[in-house]
Amino acid sequence: MKALFFIGIFSLLFALTEVYLNLVPFHYRKIALYRQIADLNSFTELSNEFKTLYEPRQDSQNSYNGPYGKYQISINSLGLRGKKQSIDKEAYRILVIGGSNAMGANVNDNQTWPYKLEVKLNSLYEKKVQVFNASSYAFNLKQKVFFLEKYLSKIKPDLILFQHFYNYGRRPFLGILGEELNQSLLLKENSELYFENVLSPKFCKEICKRVIFSFESIKLIQIYLSNYLVRKKRNDCGNIYEDCDPYIPHNERLNEKFFKDRITTKIKSNKIKKFYFVSFHYQPKSEYLGLPVFHFYKQIEPENQVHPPKEILDLYSEKLANWILKNQILGI
Repeated sequence: MKALFFIGIFSLLFALTEVYLNLVPFHYRKIALYRQIADLNSFTELSNEFKTLYEPRQDSQNSYNGPYGKYQISINSLGLRGKKQSIDKEAYRILVIGGSNAMGANVNDNQTWPYKLEVKLNSLYEKKVQVFNASSYAFNLKQKVFFLEKYLSKIKPDLILFQHFYNYGRRPFLGILGEELNQSLLLKENSELYFENVLSPKFCKEICKRVIFSFESIKLIQIYLSNYLVRKKRNDCGNIYEDCDPYIPHNERLNEKFFKDRITTKIKSNKIKKFYFVSFHYQPKSEYLGLPVFHFYKQIEPENQVHPPKEILDLYSEKLANWILKNQILGI
């Protein structure tokens, strides 16, 4: 009888806790999310779905003061960096996918390396070449894949230049004040996003995760345990993000698998005509995920490889254009 009594009390408390946590999901706000800086709000907005979490704000234009002086960021009606652009079906179309380096952090619209690449290629070829810059600040591999899929059918590119080898691990959230509720709902509704941001035991496979995700009380315990493990890991190794964030190795393996499942299959089926990775950061291999890599870092080693000044971006575009010409990448 005592056992049944305690089981009944436990079940009642568990049920009441479940009801409370569903009505007041405060525990999601305790997750140590990776947030992008808040001053992107003027040209970035929350996405309508959980995939990318945020995207460039269409038809926006804003000026900023950066390390190299005043600069302007324009997002056109396609949601791409730069001034107004129309898709010319007769042109050779190149789609650039990347993070803040490709998007052109701290420089004007006409100083980004994708813009300069278009200018350079049009001086080398008789056929018109268009370069579309579908990049966004801090995007990780998975967000870039979603962006590629979004623009693949719109632009129908002849060549994709996919810049990676930075922004590893989790998808960053946009750091907008007052958006904690929206972010909590995303984490509550999507198990993939939840387990991307909350550590699970290695033995916890798919069925285990389904059980955890079904009960808010269990998630509350897991969140506290995950936060403890993250703090312990960072305290042990000096709080260096790349070395100490325990989310990176696991999530990057999942991101690479996601890329292979979603993009490699499209390349093999010729839905994607030509694809090259481009790297401004150290990446020692000439191939990544079975695909070729063009290395900026072999050509130029600026002090700031992530967000270099326009002079370095000019050299990026020149080296890339010469490589494209030398290797007959465009085939025109």
